Amino acid sequence: MDRPPPVRGQVRLRTGGLYLGVAALVFIVDRITKAMVDSTMVEGQVIPIIDRYVYLNYIRNTGSAFSLRFLDSNGYILVALVIGVGLTVYVLAAARLAPSLVVVAGMVLGGTAGNAVDRLLHGGVTDFMAIGIWPRFNVADSAISVAVLALVLRSLVRRPTSS
Repeated sequence: MDRPPPVRGQVRLRTGGLYLGVAALVFIVDRITKAMVDSTMVEGQVIPIIDRYVYLNYIRNTGSAFSLRFLDSNGYILVALVIGVGLTVYVLAAARLAPSLVVVAGMVLGGTAGNAVDRLLHGGVTDFMAIGIWPRFNVADSAISVAVLALVLRSLVRRPTSS
């Protein structure tokens, strides 16, 4: 028995649920890992995992990505708020989005929210993962970076639409 296609409200509900579910998952994992680091390590502590190449190194980052400093902490919180509201409006207002785009948007929202909460609570972001000479990062940073990479790759391999 064939089901009729979902009506617009059902599509939005499904899209919104996926979007907020992914965002919540990223946010929760980010908050849990940061709480674990805050409660078990001291700032500056290094714990080797794989020789000198992969290790934990707890730092408080008051800058942005890669510890660059463009704004003060309140400026980053404002940017996070604008990104969160803009993404949410876009995802919920779009007629149809590919599930992969909804997941990517949820990853950005969850990561942005995780780092914004860190800034509100601590005045900076808890970074603790380290690979080689790469700047320290956290789960939120990873989610945002993977999402942006996925968008770039998706745009490079997108199939042309027939006219």
